[in-house]
Amino acid sequence: DYPGPMMKVEAMPGAQILATATLPFVPPESQHVIGSHFVDIHSSHPALTPGTDPAVVRNSYGKGKTVWLAAPLEIGAEHEEKAKFVLATLREALSGPYHFEADTHPSVEMTLFHQSEQKRLLAGLLNMQANSPIPVGATVRVQVPAGRSAKRVRLLPDRETLAFEKTDPYIQFRLKPFRHVAMALVEYE
Repeated sequence: DYPGPMMKVEAMPGAQILATATLPFVPPESQHVIGSHFVDIHSSHPALTPGTDPAVVRNSYGKGKTVWLAAPLEIGAEHEEKAKFVLATLREALSGPYHFEADTHPSVEMTLFHQSEQKRLLAGLLNMQANSPIPVGATVRVQVPAGRSAKRVRLLPDRETLAFEKTDPYIQFRLKPFRHVAMALVEYE
């Protein structure tokens, strides 16, 4: 059950539709239940027949794979079950091991940039809590490029050295609670 707006699209030929959107029995823009002035305010009963508009689509492009969602199900800590659905869908579609993983608060987003000229990876974590973010920590796992080994992990901006451990195929380190942004350099040789 997703109460917000969704995009209405057509799936490309060859794409696999994993889920479709089914609107409520009474269209959301309607003022009245069909033939009545009464409505059940506690639920949005689904239509009598399932919808056909794609809601979750998996596709391949060259060497890459995508999972597309018609609605932003993964946003916000208040949508924990929906975030678990998105994560399970991604893990099923995109088999690991991944370039990185993070165990942290659901509102944290992580990016990883490979700066090959400097022989390092730049991990950035952004706390997306809307109002007065509560500091959150993280356990981060990063894959160092094949044939290389991690030399050091440094917390930015002060370049404080962080302890790390090898947990094949990753190196793992922990970040202390941060309010907005945390960044770390993983230097390798």
